[in-house]
Amino acid sequence: MKLITNLVVLLSIILVGYFAKRKGILPSQSASVMVPLVLHITLPALILVSMNLPYGVKLAMDTMAIALLAILFTLLMIVLSKWITHFLTMPELDKRQWRFALIFGNVTFIGYPLAYLILGQEGIFLSAIFDFIQSFFMFTYGIHHLAGETVSVSSWRKMVREPVIVALTLGIVMFFMNVSWPAPVMTVLDKIGSTTTVLSMLVVGLLLEFQGLKSKKTIVRQGLLVLWKLFIIPSIFLLVAPWLRLSSSVFIVSVVMISMPTAILSTVLSEKFAGDGQFAAGSVFLTHLLCLLSLPLILFMAGVI
Repeated sequence: MKLITNLVVLLSIILVGYFAKRKGILPSQSASVMVPLVLHITLPALILVSMNLPYGVKLAMDTMAIALLAILFTLLMIVLSKWITHFLTMPELDKRQWRFALIFGNVTFIGYPLAYLILGQEGIFLSAIFDFIQSFFMFTYGIHHLAGETVSVSSWRKMVREPVIVALTLGIVMFFMNVSWPAPVMTVLDKIGSTTTVLSMLVVGLLLEFQGLKSKKTIVRQGLLVLWKLFIIPSIFLLVAPWLRLSSSVFIVSVVMISMPTAILSTVLSEKFAGDGQFAAGSVFLTHLLCLLSLPLILFMAGVI
């Protein structure tokens, strides 16, 4: 019951951010300030705090398990997205955005807070590993897929400089070396990182735009995306999971990550690398709106709530 209450709280904060922008309480440029704040400061701090756990064989095994699962999941989504769009009659630009929307989920702004609510520090630790894999593919394969190009060396260099990736790499090294931060540093990181959940939910609300859903054909295509991303794929995972013999922590985090709506950066990256983010904006809005229904349902089916 407590988890359901916390989930309602998180989703309510999203609505607060959305209506605060719509009513002019927060300026339209608020998101452009808060996104870098979360990605470059508060989230890296939260990752460093949450990965400051004593080394243990079980956690090390879970780390490798979630990394392998994230790699396999992302590769399968790449293949599946191409297979599905092969049967869809739509412009090639929209197909590329449809595939991107299916492959990449909002791990950063919803996945982390939700995993933290369920598992605490361990949830963030394992979520960070999953996020690292998704970010790796997003900033290499993803952006070049949107642009219709092949992956370049420069995109790899840009990715490894991302603060979240740097924090994750440092956290993993310190975990396996069994090294901890000094108490004053931990206090500072904890104070900064603790703001991530609320800021992330507000960012989601600020970035939601009711656009890209202006025609019946587009709504049908977006509806198909919602069906696959929020319901079919998580349900398939729940059917397959018993044969994977995952630990309870890896299973829970995997369910959360796989059930995420479309990555909030989808619109921004589509605008920048594909030249048009209208279809992506529709995907982001619709999947986030309907995840209010799908997330509690999938978590209930998984036995988490």
